[in-house]
Amino acid sequence: MAKILITPLGKGVKGYNLFGKLTRDKKLFSFDRTNPYPKDNQNEKEELRNWLNEMKNYFPQIIGEEQNISAEYSMLYSLKQNGKIIERPKITLIHTDTFAGKAAAYLNKEILEREFKAKVKLDEIKDLDVTNRVKLNRSLGDFMSLVNKHLHGEHKSYVCFAPIGGYKIFSSLGYIVASFNDLPTAYLHEDKQILHEIPPIPVKYDDAFIEENSKFLRKLYILGIQEQQDLEYHQLQLVKENSHFFEIADNMISINPFGLFICNQDKFRHIFGIRVFISQEVVQSFEKFPSAKRFIRQQLLELTKKIENKESDVDLYHERQFDNLNGKTLKYHLYKGASNGIHVLRASWKYDEQKRELHINYIWIDHNDYEREATEGKGLEKDFDGFKEISEDVYQTKN
Repeated sequence: MAKILITPLGKGVKGYNLFGKLTRDKKLFSFDRTNPYPKDNQNEKEELRNWLNEMKNYFPQIIGEEQNISAEYSMLYSLKQNGKIIERPKITLIHTDTFAGKAAAYLNKEILEREFKAKVKLDEIKDLDVTNRVKLNRSLGDFMSLVNKHLHGEHKSYVCFAPIGGYKIFSSLGYIVASFNDLPTAYLHEDKQILHEIPPIPVKYDDAFIEENSKFLRKLYILGIQEQQDLEYHQLQLVKENSHFFEIADNMISINPFGLFICNQDKFRHIFGIRVFISQEVVQSFEKFPSAKRFIRQQLLELTKKIENKESDVDLYHERQFDNLNGKTLKYHLYKGASNGIHVLRASWKYDEQKRELHINYIWIDHNDYEREATEGKGLEKDFDGFKEISEDVYQTKN
């Protein structure tokens, strides 16, 4: 294997391995059972950096202790012993954004780069909440999408997925994603150090199911959960007949993590992503400047990403840079997009978070026109007529 994806890290610095024992003996962290946390509310980054520097002093002790370092190390060591990896492999470690997850990831990165001459990248699972069913389902769906991001398009003779540690459900869901991409999953029986390579099973999905039920699925996707009694008869039958996609618990209906993973596929962004609508004024701009169509769509796609990621940079709310607009009640914000050397993209926009709908009221592709007209409030204070949806066109645009 030339590339290995290892996931997830985040359940703590184990007390029985070399570095976990050193950490406990030296009282470098405070512990809640196996979970470490900063001592005396110290700066997290600084404490992790100091701890990592201390651990590096003991890296020479790894030789002879190969089975007592970490599950991640054991996996790579076994793959190497079985002739399954090349020299200088590329490794991606997925970890939680907790203190424990970061500690495990940073330490393993240093060790794997040193011992296997590997190139190691880190990626985070964010906002994992195991106390709330809806949030957990969403997080698990996001986890599957994150795994898919690293596995999609890879060949089985070149890459494998190795689920290690974390919550057991991660391994099961990760295997589904690996199979979805026709890739093997590596599993190590730690006690006996026996390496298993689990082949992928055929996993396909009928896109027609999504397209034909898009209205209901989008509503449930946005709400997160819905009472069973609120569903129409045919919707309830759809849920019951597709248990692989939905979850029923305490008379509440939700899309399960696998279903959310399917919904999060790029090809369905026009259904589950932010829907994009443009006014007739914007339609006329498309017609007036046909050579700028692709550029405009690219910039609107970037705008959806910024809104999705809840960014608050100055370019997203550019009206704050105009003194004469400060204090005014505006229906729309101003987006300062990029330039392609010929045109710029500036747009007035508003977003309905509950409906996940973005309305573009007016656009400018000339900077001078923008500076003059935006300060006068054009496109900011009232709606132009005839909004038209262009979500599919926007999401099919490649950067």
